[in-house]
Amino acid sequence: MGITHVMRGEEWISSAPKHLLLYQYFGWEPPVLTHLPLLRNADKSKLSKRKNPTSILFYQRAGYLPQAMQNFLGLFIRSAGEEDEMSSLQKLIDEFDVHNITLGGPVFDTAKLEWLNGRYLRETMDTEQFLEAVKSWALNDTYLLPIAEMAQARITKLSDLGGLTSMFFMNRIDGQSAERLRDGVKLDELQQRQAYHLTLTQFDALIDWNRDAVEASLRLSAEILDAKLKDVIRPMYLAITGAAQGVPLFDAITHLGRDVIRERLRHATDLLGAPSKKEAAAWDEMLTAPRKTEQSANGAGGNA
Repeated sequence: MGITHVMRGEEWISSAPKHLLLYQYFGWEPPVLTHLPLLRNADKSKLSKRKNPTSILFYQRAGYLPQAMQNFLGLFIRSAGEEDEMSSLQKLIDEFDVHNITLGGPVFDTAKLEWLNGRYLRETMDTEQFLEAVKSWALNDTYLLPIAEMAQARITKLSDLGGLTSMFFMNRIDGQSAERLRDGVKLDELQQRQAYHLTLTQFDALIDWNRDAVEASLRLSAEILDAKLKDVIRPMYLAITGAAQGVPLFDAITHLGRDVIRERLRHATDLLGAPSKKEAAAWDEMLTAPRKTEQSANGAGGNA
């Protein structure tokens, strides 16, 4: 049996001696360890779930083709050259050489991903194939039926569907700004930032993504901020749908999915001012601190 090769992220370098020592103690043949650089943002910071959409499901929902994503990630293991950057998966496999991997921390350049995805849409599909890709992405009964159920009671003519449901076919909401996110919001700006952060933190922690869990998270955010639920709902509408009202919010959040919602709330938070590490830590503590209802329930004669 040949020597095993193991490829893993560079964050494991510091623990490599311990792992090799364990192999020695057990009398096993140690593998050859290859540590790969982590993907980075344009500012060289580490790509992280807290700051970036890192789920492959997000990119699927945002409309990126799987073959374009494969090609894009494959560029990180190719030596830089002047040849066409479009490459099949098989060619990437055939030409793979670990020595071609850059050690400087490859940048996850979303602009290049979009450029590459656009080329795949234009250059690898005829019109019928393009239409099939669109149907598979969002114009199918599985995706459209819940949207139809949400929209039916809120329109007077079919042409109303465009504006009412367009947010189901976007990545981020077009034309958002800090000013628009504050339109008619009764919470002060600090509370609004806290509402986005508290809700996002709860969404990250949800085990089951469903309407009841979504509603409970928003109600808890309102409770923590000592605000009315409707006053928390409006800024959520603005961040998630781009309008002050529309289809039922809890249903819309559930249908759009955790990955898209995370990106929209994170983007809204950034527009208003992302929390510092100190602020984020303090706001996270608000989620676990005893609340009035809990205190009264534990007191003499309190009601649950």
